[in-house]
Amino acid sequence: MGFNRGRRGAPLAPEIRRCRRGVVAGAFAVALVVGSAGPGVVAVGAQDETGVFSTAAVVPDDALAYLNVPLDEASPQWETGRELLDRSGLGEVLAEAEAEMDGLPLDAFLGGEAGVVVTEAALDAVAAAGAGELTGGFMPGADASPVASSLPLAAQGWAVVLDARAPDTAYAGLVASLEDQAGDVVEVDYEGVTISYVEPAAAGTAEAETDDTPLAVARIDDLVLIAGAPADLEPLIDTAQGSTPSLAETAPFTSITAALPGEYLILGFVNEAAVSEARSTLTGLPIPANLIGSERSSGFVVQADQPGFRMETVAIGAEVAAGAAPFESALLTRTPSDALFFLSATDLGATGALQTLG
Repeated sequence: MGFNRGRRGAPLAPEIRRCRRGVVAGAFAVALVVGSAGPGVVAVGAQDETGVFSTAAVVPDDALAYLNVPLDEASPQWETGRELLDRSGLGEVLAEAEAEMDGLPLDAFLGGEAGVVVTEAALDAVAAAGAGELTGGFMPGADASPVASSLPLAAQGWAVVLDARAPDTAYAGLVASLEDQAGDVVEVDYEGVTISYVEPAAAGTAEAETDDTPLAVARIDDLVLIAGAPADLEPLIDTAQGSTPSLAETAPFTSITAALPGEYLILGFVNEAAVSEARSTLTGLPIPANLIGSERSSGFVVQADQPGFRMETVAIGAEVAAGAAPFESALLTRTPSDALFFLSATDLGATGALQTLG
């Protein structure tokens, strides 16, 4: 290795409460996006000097990708990032985005870090969306009679792990945002952890006509978990409870993160091996190695620096067979000095190349 710069467990007795329609759904996810762009709304800063990623500890080792966004507003990265954003004219845009999230206790989300996780279910969701476009002509029209679906919410393939200075306040704010969505708030138990989410209204009803982003929320100790569906939180809960290995303990992750700078706005890790395997599972066909490259894992950081934002990357290549030993061709001494081109290889007789050339 060298550097090259099921769902499990049944829900228990759902407790359902009727909720009012709202537009706060997904506000925290928006805050993270805005915050990762710069500290005008959510401050971002440097990784803990110990190199410990608290949010990666609950990420399964087969996750396709992981992003780490520090939320330390006192960091030098925050100061530099703010200066760069103001210089680029984005300060007002971020201030407007912050105003739209009025009511959500954004300060409670700061002080630690946020981890964004992408799992294999993301590929399934993309494939399902593509199939939906192909079969759209066979779906009932808007005037069809509404029919409540008995199918559970499908996993979306993404989740956010939040390690904040005020987890109680942050969690309460997210649960309150669920109550602003159109639909019923449902609480289910998975391996002793309560997951709260909004059950979608029946298709064709007035409640179903909403722009709300599906959201599921849970909490494990001081970590707050957010995702698009309860199924997306289950792998994180399994990892936190030790039944699934953690990404933070894998050699590729520790090697990649150790090779990257310790101060950044965003750190990213891509598990190329898991991505390739997920693609093969999705299509039923192996992915040729020449189409995916030799990298088995890669990572990057985005830093605030002068005169602008900077990205650094690193990759770990897959183990490959040793190349052929170098040799000096005896034919070189028989080649004219004014030759335009010379090519030689070992054991040409065994390849049949000489017979082909006549």
